[in-house]
Amino acid sequence: MTIISSRIRRLGVRVTAILAATVVLSSGLVGVTSASAAPESVAVDAAPVVTQVEEISRAAAALSGTNFNPGYIVSDWSFYNANGMSQAKIQAFLDAKCPTNNCIDTKKMKTTARAATNMCPSPYAASASETFAAIIYKVQRSCGISAKVILVTLQKEQGLLNLQNPTDLKLRKAMGMGCPDTSVCDSKYYGFFNQVYYGASQLKRYGLRTADNVSFRTKYQIGVPYKVSYKPNSTCGTRTVTVKSKATTALYYYTPYTPNAKALANLTGLGDSCSSYGNRNFWVYFNSWFGNSLAGPGNFAIDSAYEASGGAAGPLGAKGPETSCVDNRATCSQVYTNGMIYWTLSGGPLVISGAIGTYFLANGGINALGIPTGPGAAVTDPNGNGTVQPFAKGMVHSSSAGTFFVSTAVLTAYSAAGWLRGTLGWPTTDRGCATATSGCVQTFTGGYIYAPATGAALRYSAAVASAYTAAGGQKGAIGLPLAAPSAVVDKVTGNGTAQSFQGGWIHSSVRGAFSSSTKMMTAYSARKWVRGPLGWPIAAETCASDGTCSQPFAGATLNVPTTGATFLSFSVTDPKIATLYSSLGGESGSLGEPVAQSGPVVEKVNGDGVMQKFEQGIVHSSAKGTFAVPATIMPTFSATKWVRGPLGWPTGPQVCGSDGSCAQPFAGGTIQDPASGVPFATYTVVNTKIKAAYTAAGGEAGSLGKAITVAANVIEKTNGNGVYQSFEGGAIHSSALGTFVVSKAMMAKYSAKKWVRGVLGWPKANAVCTAANVCTQAFKGGTLTTP
Repeated sequence: MTIISSRIRRLGVRVTAILAATVVLSSGLVGVTSASAAPESVAVDAAPVVTQVEEISRAAAALSGTNFNPGYIVSDWSFYNANGMSQAKIQAFLDAKCPTNNCIDTKKMKTTARAATNMCPSPYAASASETFAAIIYKVQRSCGISAKVILVTLQKEQGLLNLQNPTDLKLRKAMGMGCPDTSVCDSKYYGFFNQVYYGASQLKRYGLRTADNVSFRTKYQIGVPYKVSYKPNSTCGTRTVTVKSKATTALYYYTPYTPNAKALANLTGLGDSCSSYGNRNFWVYFNSWFGNSLAGPGNFAIDSAYEASGGAAGPLGAKGPETSCVDNRATCSQVYTNGMIYWTLSGGPLVISGAIGTYFLANGGINALGIPTGPGAAVTDPNGNGTVQPFAKGMVHSSSAGTFFVSTAVLTAYSAAGWLRGTLGWPTTDRGCATATSGCVQTFTGGYIYAPATGAALRYSAAVASAYTAAGGQKGAIGLPLAAPSAVVDKVTGNGTAQSFQGGWIHSSVRGAFSSSTKMMTAYSARKWVRGPLGWPIAAETCASDGTCSQPFAGATLNVPTTGATFLSFSVTDPKIATLYSSLGGESGSLGEPVAQSGPVVEKVNGDGVMQKFEQGIVHSSAKGTFAVPATIMPTFSATKWVRGPLGWPTGPQVCGSDGSCAQPFAGGTIQDPASGVPFATYTVVNTKIKAAYTAAGGEAGSLGKAITVAANVIEKTNGNGVYQSFEGGAIHSSALGTFVVSKAMMAKYSAKKWVRGVLGWPKANAVCTAANVCTQAFKGGTLTTP
């Protein structure tokens, strides 16, 4: 080695001919940098050399000289890392290198304080006794030179890490600090502490262009090609090297030679007479002991995140190929068996593991999903629990439904629908694309999202999605969606949604979700769409071989022939009505063909049910049973306000006698259809007082006959309130004066006097008749007499 300047000593090792011979016999080597040496460097025992040779052999076993880059031996991050190793890790490392006692791992010494300098900006605190591991750690923190670099240099220079019973001679030049090739070591730097502290300071100086070293700092500048010698012997030649890091510059000032091809081809042995080994051995030790010497902050952060996740025993599993860094180490990534850690200078490490990690690796990784933009996060929701992780091109969702990627285009619509917390829930498939230009569809537990090739994504419910699939989806006649579903509110036919497609529409309501072709939609719209008599579709459209298409709706089946006008037909869909209809002979029976679709009837007082119109009547089905009301008596039934009136729902079929008269019972009475005359309704007497008076008058067999109205309340401010009910032969009135019968003849005069609202007011007694059939009845305001 040569002296860089008269005032700056460089680090180095000298190996005598005797030492070189020992190396050859051991089939190994130490760093060879000079064929001559001062007497001080000759006093080296053969045994320690063998130990060092064995160590370099082990270290180089997994490396290849083809990977050595003379311009980039070590990264600045790996070299100038004040947090490279903790004191505990340094101690553990030293212990592992020398399992027996009395190596430097057990040594302690007194240290002196060092004030802060330009090279070591943090002061060093003195100690009466501290371990060598503590000295290395404190120098790392003080000078900003990684403990890994110090450890490698200690081994490279003197083989101290696995040397038992190191001599004072070894320890006082541990780092080779102040030991030029042409003279003995400078006693100023004697001792392990001085060697480590000043050696680290000098390494710092070599890599930095500062005011106190700029005068000699002309070689090995970053980015400038420079011819580096293979050996002090000029006949060995040079190699042009372009340095890429300050740390590599420091190494070349330390050892101004680069290994030749022979040295690199035999990492565990000697090369040839023109081989040098210092920088090669530094690279071998560092990469074997601490991983990639070119590591940057990304490597460090990734390794830390990996350890924090549990290492190989954690969810990521075993480490894969070496960490990959790009963009001048601004981004790095490391693949593992079950995932990846991705790091950026601005965002730090992001772990992709578990089911998401497995999916990520199996589905194109960063190329397909983009880089991760956030950590994985657990999600707890009534729709189900799972984990999610965002990526540059979308988000991966993992739940009991599976693990799937939602692209950015789909994610926009998904988020607008409430994300996984909304009606769509978790994804159940990856997106599927019919063609490269048609757009893509992705399913969720509660629906689908369609992402067109251009434009915003559209979402539709599970019911619409099912109908869409049934219609052939993107490849079917209905084609692709043209718009998102629109809500339809209709008080008569009910609410639902409607969505337009290239080849028609899909309607979804409580009746179900069904597709309709454009041709069917034209006829449907002409009949006022869902707001008209047809209402919502109740089944999908079907087409015959001749091109005629039919679709059932709540109000009828719409038939669209190939030629000619559209027409309606109706079917019997309610099971109970269908059973009765069939028993009555169907279309050829007494009811004829249906003229409307069955529909629900909501009646709070008399109860709910279902009804359907036919040519010759209406079938009513309720809790009272299922019965047909013939067309002959329907006007009378309707006049009583139908099922919403006092008669309520029918309770039996119409029955006719031999004389041609018929009657049908209802919950509140009977409709009579005499052999001649107009049908009329009779009612059940339910008022307690009126019923008692009616019974006393002989009921239906008496003079009153059948009830022809229901009991009605009468509110009269002047004469008082009460209740009355009309019968075939009169009426019964009940008030505070009592409950009394007023005959039909008497009612004529009573009505002429303005009934209970006139001067007579309410009756206060029943009529009294003489033998001559003259009857007199007392009222509150007077009496009436009739023949």
